[in-house]
Amino acid sequence: CDATRLNERRIFDDVNYTCVVQRNGEYTWKITTEELALEDCLAKGDTVCRVGFMNQMYILRDGSWERAYVYDVFGQCTEEREGEIVKFGTVDYICRGNWDTANSYEIEYGYCDDSRLYDTVSIERYGGAIGKAICEDRRWREPNLVERMLGFCFDDGAVGEFDGLEYVCDSKDHNWYY
Repeated sequence: CDATRLNERRIFDDVNYTCVVQRNGEYTWKITTEELALEDCLAKGDTVCRVGFMNQMYILRDGSWERAYVYDVFGQCTEEREGEIVKFGTVDYICRGNWDTANSYEIEYGYCDDSRLYDTVSIERYGGAIGKAICEDRRWREPNLVERMLGFCFDDGAVGEFDGLEYVCDSKDHNWYY
């Protein structure tokens, strides 16, 4: 950014910037004001516009910009769309009765619905497996401390010891009891 680019607007990494001069006389790229970013979108003919560092979404309705929500862009979350994942701005959403923020397990392993109840998947961090997650109550979850030591409870009546206590597996609710 320099004097020849003053007030020029550019998009870097999906964020709209404007070349401005600071109080000290130096030129720099600053995030474009919301109003100017929306003008740029309108000039390009866009009806959906991302604004600012957080990629706030706006939708053009009846000639004016309104803050957009996931359903404005992707429609309603219906039974037929259950488990569908969409990206809206910088956030992944999943259709789970309503549009809800998707967690990293859903993004990586898919929807945890009744057909996958008690399925387990390997968790990987930094290129290596560190454990498992389980599908329960329509969400993937990591094991609790007892499950980390004894594993998930699937074998009714199985016995394990942890921290000086004896645990018994009740497979009907997949919980360890001491």
